Amino acid sequence: MKFYLAIDLKDNGGIFTIGEYSDIKLKTISFGSFINTPYSNDSGTYWDVNHIFSEIKKGIARAVRIFGEDLVSIGITAWGNDFGLLDQDGELLQDPLSHYGQDNRDIHKELHQLIPEKTLFEITACNSTHLTTLCQLLALKTKNPDLIKKAKGFLCIPDIFNYWLTGIQTCDKTMASTTQLYHPNDNTWATQLIEAINIDPDIFPPIKPPGSILGTIQESLQDELGILHNLQVVIPGCHDSACATAAIPNPGGNFAYLCSGTWHILGINIKKAITTEQAMRGGFTNESGVDPSINLLRVTRGHWALEQCQHTWKKEDGEKTSWDDISEMALNGTPFFSVIDITAPCFQQIGNMPEILKTYCKKTEQPIPETREDIARIFMEGMALHRRKTVTDLEPLADQKIYSLLVAGSGARNHTVNIFTANALRRKVVAGPFEAESTGNLIMQMIAMGDVSTVSEGKKLIKNSTISVEYNPTNEHGWDEAYEKMLALAI
Repeated sequence: MKFYLAIDLKDNGGIFTIGEYSDIKLKTISFGSFINTPYSNDSGTYWDVNHIFSEIKKGIARAVRIFGEDLVSIGITAWGNDFGLLDQDGELLQDPLSHYGQDNRDIHKELHQLIPEKTLFEITACNSTHLTTLCQLLALKTKNPDLIKKAKGFLCIPDIFNYWLTGIQTCDKTMASTTQLYHPNDNTWATQLIEAINIDPDIFPPIKPPGSILGTIQESLQDELGILHNLQVVIPGCHDSACATAAIPNPGGNFAYLCSGTWHILGINIKKAITTEQAMRGGFTNESGVDPSINLLRVTRGHWALEQCQHTWKKEDGEKTSWDDISEMALNGTPFFSVIDITAPCFQQIGNMPEILKTYCKKTEQPIPETREDIARIFMEGMALHRRKTVTDLEPLADQKIYSLLVAGSGARNHTVNIFTANALRRKVVAGPFEAESTGNLIMQMIAMGDVSTVSEGKKLIKNSTISVEYNPTNEHGWDEAYEKMLALAI
């Protein structure tokens, strides 16, 4: 038997999953989790990477104790944008800044004065926002130039932990493609762009392809973790959404996919980056997949607003309202009580989201919701309407008709949003797998270790191992009118 450990880091914690190799299906078991909370001080909001690494080591040690030499590899995935800088001795200069604690909109404007947005998009194929790695680097250079001068190394979040485990500095291709510092068609760092912002291009490490073995855990850690064999560290496609996409089975025909959770990542798989002005103005980005393909996608906050509602209601009730209860609330709410643009800046905030919604409805001269049922329904209808907009915008970009939407990730369990999405799109929606990041991570480890030949073969394993739920349009009444209203609000 062979076992693999997937370590999937999220901005609020980490999840461990054990996978067992089988040529018929993928067997998985949940293997623990931990909480990850950024900390703040006068200089910013930071990730406590030493705490995260301590938890990673505990998870590895626990897996080694149970599975011994049958544990053949581990793989780490995480979020994009954030990074660490190393000094000449390979030590972190400071904990990585969290993009959640930054407002770099002024720096973002300065960036476009230095390098036009169209030029940036043509070079990097990456949507330009004030949260990208490029913009964060430029902000750090402005606010703390001495730190940048001391920097002799650059690592994305998962690459920091891979470095600490193996002693090897590298960057996974899927992570590099999110930075706005990478040239996707050449698979290289965008050196001219990096030099244009006066950053030393030599600080950036070699780029490695997904599904490759990085190396064994270094000897200095083996005793601590109880490792008595060559446990391999694999680069699975370290960007979590790339692994999630790898886990989504191909249903045949043209389809779009959605990685659904706090964030929504909705896109299609294409062969070459699309860098037209239409794609740029539409807020689309091109990210490298785990295979040679490109994921053309739009990233927005997904369940974020409802998560904020959940926090508010917990303060009011003294206990957390479950997602199943929120889903049922929405089903019992009034259809199209009010219509929102879910991407409006007010819905990206941290705070009392029910009150923020009421203020929005008052400002847009719509009925003001008072019940939790109506509040939950307005947000879920808003998510479904924006999914329709993204699919509608994707079709002319890719010059193809999209016939279905495949939803993966924790948000795929939201039964009500899936129903609303099928009705809004007038297309079939398929939900599952629900733990897409971990299953994709495991499959890519199996490819690296030679047990699975291709991503397509891995997708078949996942399809044989998971239950998917299909939603077909059942009630299309009112969605066209609501969609037109949302478009008018978004102007």
